[in-house]
Amino acid sequence: MESKRGEMHILMPIINFVPVLLESASEGERDQTISYACPTYKTGERYGTLLTTGHSTNYVMNILLPSVNPPEHWVKRSVALLT
Repeated sequence: MESKRGEMHILMPIINFVPVLLESASEGERDQTISYACPTYKTGERYGTLLTTGHSTNYVMNILLPSVNPPEHWVKRSVALLT
């Protein structure tokens, strides 16, 4: 959901990861709702690009977050998670 006016950083609730193989996940676990593949970084700094691969050393992973808005909505706002 949208942040309040003027809010730049908001605490995310603790996320508990339970790994499952996608092939073995039930239909309920493979929810058909809209989700945003939110990038997660170690810090908010914009640094650490590896010249050999082009990937950031600051990048951790994407986390799928449910949303009522399309992913483009959050991409335009540069929404990301920080550890």
